[in-house]
Amino acid sequence: MLIGCHDSSLVVDTLRDLARERNTTVGYFYFDFTARKEPSAVDILGSLLKQMMSEMEIIPEEILRGLRE
Repeated sequence: MLIGCHDSSLVVDTLRDLARERNTTVGYFYFDFTARKEPSAVDILGSLLKQMMSEMEIIPEEILRGLRE
């Protein structure tokens, strides 16, 4: 389960704005307590990795290679 930026809270939006000013990235994950299935560690880490990669201008080949394997 990945949450888009349009679903983020005011706190996350504020932190992301402050982080951009400092050339830093904020990663976040929302836990949906109404979901029937709990998110796995892979779900959580995948969401955070996608967020970090979306802030990168160029994704290093090592990361791309690891994602293909």
